Amino acid sequence: MSCDDNTEATGYCVECVEFLCLTCIEAHQRVKFTRDHTIRQKEEMSPEALGVSTQKPVFCDVHKQEPLKLFCETCDRLTCRDCQLLKHKDHNYQFLEDAYRNHKQYLETMTLQLQEKRKAIEEVSSCINSGLQQVEENRKAVTNEIKKSICNLIMEINRKGKILINQLEALTKDHDLALKKQQDDINALTRQLDHVISFTKWATASHSGTALLYCKRLVLLLLGLPVMIILGIDYFFFFFKLI
Repeated sequence: MSCDDNTEATGYCVECVEFLCLTCIEAHQRVKFTRDHTIRQKEEMSPEALGVSTQKPVFCDVHKQEPLKLFCETCDRLTCRDCQLLKHKDHNYQFLEDAYRNHKQYLETMTLQLQEKRKAIEEVSSCINSGLQQVEENRKAVTNEIKKSICNLIMEINRKGKILINQLEALTKDHDLALKKQQDDINALTRQLDHVISFTKWATASHSGTALLYCKRLVLLLLGLPVMIILGIDYFFFFFKLI
């Protein structure tokens, strides 16, 4: 590093934010305007401070010629020398390189803490993802169980339905056969009645006393058959027994 005269720099002016050679340092200390500036030996400056010192200075918005070379700890902001002496009077402050070193260490510590928090958050996130995966697996398992239960219920309903249908068919079949038998019996009785009616009409029309008296008992018997049917009497058996 060298000064503006391309001579090897041996010191650094904190206020001017410039590297100075030995000749410039002596001149700096003779001039009234700069004699109170802080001169540091290059060997005394840390690598971090050297990095800050070589950066292009930023000047104050109020005092255009003054670089922001101080850091007001009270206000937590960069200041120039004039601002620190006037507006920030009695405030705690540090030179830029010292503030950089201290705050760099603080921020590095905070970064480590944030990394630890991030690690903890990643663990929580991993647990949440595991929980979500478990919930999804449980959902699929329960869904499959529900589907199986539905299939089993449908099969059981079909089985019960077939049993009921078979029972109904057996019941209606027996009832149907009984009704058909009764219908056949009624048809047979109707034919018998028609025969008796025809015979009675013939007997009364023939003026034959023998035929009329012979069929009288049969006619009276047939007139009472509907009552016997209601009472459940086997009228054919009764009828043929009397004949």
